[in-house]
Amino acid sequence: ASADASGAGPEAAEDFLLELGSEELPADEVTNVVGQLEAKLGELLDELHLGHAGVACSGSPRRVYALVKGLVAKQEDRMEEVRGPPAKIAFDDEGAPTKAVLGYCKKNGVSVDDIEIRPDAKGTEYCWVTKSVKGESSRDLLASRLPEVIEKLQFKKSMRWSSKATYSRPLRWIV
Repeated sequence: ASADASGAGPEAAEDFLLELGSEELPADEVTNVVGQLEAKLGELLDELHLGHAGVACSGSPRRVYALVKGLVAKQEDRMEEVRGPPAKIAFDDEGAPTKAVLGYCKKNGVSVDDIEIRPDAKGTEYCWVTKSVKGESSRDLLASRLPEVIEKLQFKKSMRWSSKATYSRPLRWIV
């Protein structure tokens, strides 16, 4: 990966390259997998809240690659609303919190006092909290989630190995 021209230190955006090298793919499969890789990688970056300047994919019969331009070094810290249990089971008749709401609070690292009761889109009242989510490293997130993207690539004819991994031809390298 090459550093961003601004040289803004460890938080600077960098280019990210994913390359899949395999035995020779049929020409129509190259076109097919390039389109899938671009779509699936773009969806993953959006889902992970990773900012970037664009995704470009291309390939040849022996390699397919995706270049993510200007990928941020880490997610931005953000506030996230988390829906909890329905309000009717969150508190008992005396107004004391139930195990359901105490578990919800523990899981989300908040106190019962942070809960807000409000209806969802269907009008049912639920417990809600707004919590701070610290941004994670792009490197860590992509290392854990890129295998899913590769596993979801579909081919007209796939080869299967002893694991659940499939690909049109044997993969020789992943960079």
